[in-house]
Amino acid sequence: MQHDVQELNRILCEKFEDKIKRTLLEGPIQQLFEGLYITMELRRLADGYSEAKIEITDWHDV
Repeated sequence: MQHDVQELNRILCEKFEDKIKRTLLEGPIQQLFEGLYITMELRRLADGYSEAKIEITDWHDV
């Protein structure tokens, strides 16, 4: 069921993007769905030090 909803959302977004191409809405609407996805993992090591892992990914298509 969730796969069907995701597929419907993808189709609707594609149609919407096609309709607003070359209009004033093309830039601002696209920017609403762009951003960064940040993942951060912190660990305390046995020797008392800490380790941090940070991943930053461009998120253009939600």
